[in-house]
Amino acid sequence: MAGAGVQLFAGPTRHTRVRLLALGSFLLALLLSACGPAPGEPTAPTPDAVPPPARAFLDFASGADPAAVPWAARVVYSVEGQVARTLSPTTASSRRSWRVCPRGTATLEGRSCPVDVLRLLAVADRGSPGVVLERHPPRGGLGCTRYVDPTATDPAGEDRTTFWLRPPEDRRSCFEDLAVAVSVSAAGRVVAVDLAVSGP
Repeated sequence: MAGAGVQLFAGPTRHTRVRLLALGSFLLALLLSACGPAPGEPTAPTPDAVPPPARAFLDFASGADPAAVPWAARVVYSVEGQVARTLSPTTASSRRSWRVCPRGTATLEGRSCPVDVLRLLAVADRGSPGVVLERHPPRGGLGCTRYVDPTATDPAGEDRTTFWLRPPEDRRSCFEDLAVAVSVSAAGRVVAVDLAVSGP
């Protein structure tokens, strides 16, 4: 028998057990968060990567083999929404085919014709960061120029996805900004390219 004044330890009270359970749950959650999301859980959004067909076109502009670009049987090349040429896979693979200007013009937004979309993209892709991808047309204009979305009146637009290749935010001045819209079919082939540039 316990002596007078000696109290036996009866174990933690209910209130203490609740606090211990809460502390354990907190520590477990902390450990799991340090290990990253569990399988099946959504991850934090990451910057858009350039999809393979658009990336292949961008690489072609920088000097890569045009055979890597998945050309459609018919590629429509337009400048500021005006069709300039319709290309086959063979002619699309020739760099000369991409040097054009809208009919009846000698300049394009202060640039002498012909304007070379491949060269413009290659220059914009120099440095870090290089060309960025956007999944929507330029909002609020293109540099100092009004932008005409080439997909707005495209009857076949619902069968394709368009990606806009643009300079990074810090290189979108009145004379540097441009937007190259690369349209890709449901089969993953480049079906249309549109060039728009800003001017003073």
